Amino acid sequence: MIDVDPQFLTFLQSEESRAYDGTLLEEVEAAINSYNGAAYGDEEEGRSQVVARDVAETSDYMLTSIMDVMVSSGRIVELEPTCEEDEDGADDATEAMHYIYRRKSGYRLIHDWAKAGLIEKIGIVKSCVERKKRRVEGLYHPAMMPDNAIQAQPAMQQGGDGQSVPVLHPADGEPMIHAVTLEETAATFPDYHVPLEEFRISPDARDMDNAVYLAHITEKSLSDLTEMGFDVDGINLSEGNSPFMSALATARNDGRPNWIYNGLTDRIGANRKVWLNEEYVLYDLDGDGIAERLCVSRVGNTVLTRDGKPAIDVVDYQPFEYWCPYPMQGRLIGQSLADKSMDIQRVSTVLERLMLDSGYQAVSPGTFIHEDSVGDHTIDDLLTVRPGRLVRFKGGEPPIPEQRRDVSGMALEMLNFKRQQLENRTGITRLNKGVDENALNETAAGQAMLMSRGQQMERYIIRNFADGVSRLFQKKIGLMRRYGQPFQIRVDGQFRTVAPSQWPEDMESHVVVGLGSGSTTERMQYRQMLGQVQSMLKMANSPIVTDENVYNNCVGLARDCGLAPADLFTDVPRDQQGNPIPPQPQPDPKVQALMAQVQVRQQAIEAQKQADAEKLQQMMAQHADETQLELLRQHQEASIAVREQNLQAFIDQQQMILEAHKHAATLDNQAKIAKMRPGGKLDA
Repeated sequence: MIDVDPQFLTFLQSEESRAYDGTLLEEVEAAINSYNGAAYGDEEEGRSQVVARDVAETSDYMLTSIMDVMVSSGRIVELEPTCEEDEDGADDATEAMHYIYRRKSGYRLIHDWAKAGLIEKIGIVKSCVERKKRRVEGLYHPAMMPDNAIQAQPAMQQGGDGQSVPVLHPADGEPMIHAVTLEETAATFPDYHVPLEEFRISPDARDMDNAVYLAHITEKSLSDLTEMGFDVDGINLSEGNSPFMSALATARNDGRPNWIYNGLTDRIGANRKVWLNEEYVLYDLDGDGIAERLCVSRVGNTVLTRDGKPAIDVVDYQPFEYWCPYPMQGRLIGQSLADKSMDIQRVSTVLERLMLDSGYQAVSPGTFIHEDSVGDHTIDDLLTVRPGRLVRFKGGEPPIPEQRRDVSGMALEMLNFKRQQLENRTGITRLNKGVDENALNETAAGQAMLMSRGQQMERYIIRNFADGVSRLFQKKIGLMRRYGQPFQIRVDGQFRTVAPSQWPEDMESHVVVGLGSGSTTERMQYRQMLGQVQSMLKMANSPIVTDENVYNNCVGLARDCGLAPADLFTDVPRDQQGNPIPPQPQPDPKVQALMAQVQVRQQAIEAQKQADAEKLQQMMAQHADETQLELLRQHQEASIAVREQNLQAFIDQQQMILEAHKHAATLDNQAKIAKMRPGGKLDA
């Protein structure tokens, strides 16, 4: 491997050691054990060993609330442009994010991220750019051998006699070479949930973008490192195989041995595993006095190399994002929902055990017996618990049942008090869960008030999570703009090509459903009410509602219902620039009536002309005298000329009236259009 500045290597090692927070991992381990209902270690044989599950109940309820709000509609984020020209690019980016979310197990990522924050104080995800290498085999002429071949040998084939013979080039007969190369694939943009035991951050960091040290420490095989483009020949395997036994990882696995963190040093070859430190540090490596963000890949004390160069890259981002349910001012790591319920679970466990032990003693109490009364079967009879049992003893003093005070009622009362404390801390009440049998005796207004108070805490946590999701998508959009290639997505049953490099640079990610717009059912109700308002305004020819506004509302309603909008509604017509074409103004009814009168008058005159012509022909057939015929013809022509003049005068008069009405209607429509303003989109 290539030597690296020892001072820089010392800096990495010291920052890694400083970033390890054993106290935090112990607290998170206790929270996960409480969630799993693990024993506390003070259990006694013969007494109740039940463990309360308050942490699991509160965490799971809040998790279902988050998931219902965030992913029920399938649309998590809306990217908003900062100017009208960027609207199409923002729409493409929004649809691309939803397409990637559906295709890349986005639901599981959101689930694990939310659950980690609720239990472990902070949830970490990693959104990055990956360029892996794939193995490519081919036959090459000796003069055309690729320089990056990792394997090369003469190409052989089976001859007619069954013997292996070289493969010859058809042009010059040169023996061909079978070579293997590693070709870089197109950039991908995966998202990972990072377990807390694999994450490191400087203890003085107040936000991730300005943290001096960030790292993801994960187990990788030598094959994985090769696919990532690293040179593995010079790795010191003894350094990369140091044990990484994590009590937190074992707790996460519900107490069962977690073989992921055992090093697996017994494997050999490409399956041999080492611990890879992917570190993002602020360090002045070039000596210009300004610390740059560097991405360093390290195994133990060895910085890996890529194509013969140290894997130390100057980057303009760090890939991690986080969320915390209860942030603490001035600190990166706050409190979790488990922190607010673990102490109550501990007390509830004691009270439940006390209540059960008291019940056991009431059903099967101890017995006082005089030693002189013990016969051969007395002890066995006393230890046999069944209705109507017989206890054999001798002498005149029978066994006497032990009298103890029943404290189960007191324990139950104290248990209810602790549950009330838990509801006050977390906002998760029995009314929210719908399990309070006494709620029927309360007023509807009182129930609504209690539920509203409980939902305030839910909304608070959901808003905190939505803020983290918004930052994650903002980071992902930036990475795809810089490194992404055009690709196809499917939107409402139709394919379209999106080019990330053309997306606006200053888009704002807006997590609509996470910021208080309510559940899918509530949004559907809102859309239906707005649809009724839009319908009334359209009937009144109001300029504040356009066909595009109505279409957007219908599209949002269809998506909330889980249906494809393209199957139900047709988009408004648009010009070549994508702008909606305004509807043509309806003709004035008075103008239509005048045009109909002119048409009827024209038809009557044409009929009269045809009748006069037929009459003239009949008269010409009856009168052979040419003079008489000429007079009749002249008279007929004069009569026709007079009728045509009258018709033309009538047409000119009606045309003037028609033009006047058209001019007035045009002025009225222009005045209405001048007052119209483009409406906002409702397809949230």
